[in-house]
Amino acid sequence: MVGSTFFETMEIPILAGRAIDKRDVDGAPVAAVVNQVFAEKYFRGENPVGRHFTLGGKANAADVEIVGIAREVAVLSAFGLLVGLVAAYQTTAFLKSFLFGVKPNDPFAIGASVAILIACALLAGYLPAFRASRIDPMVALRNE
Repeated sequence: MVGSTFFETMEIPILAGRAIDKRDVDGAPVAAVVNQVFAEKYFRGENPVGRHFTLGGKANAADVEIVGIAREVAVLSAFGLLVGLVAAYQTTAFLKSFLFGVKPNDPFAIGASVAILIACALLAGYLPAFRASRIDPMVALRNE
């Protein structure tokens, strides 16, 4: 469950439909924003906005309406890494005065930095999603 400003705060663009907003309150149909991978896997090229799916088991199934599609976190991370690599390469002359024993465009140092950033981005996206997948939707709805 996310609040109405989650996607804006996390700067995750909505590709189709809308984000979760104030219309999605108790008593309203359960709304979900799915990512591109979910949309492609389960709706194969069709627009999933407005479609419904069931979440939960038979005893506590919840009907969920897809209201939007969000850009994949990995795409945003890859774009950020690309911009960062270009900026890092362009600032090598400035960095030379701060580095000792490492060349400013050392492929190993840049590769290690990129690997660390990729790991951080994947963990930042995976850990909240993993925790959210462990929560029973009906319990989460009752707590709101």
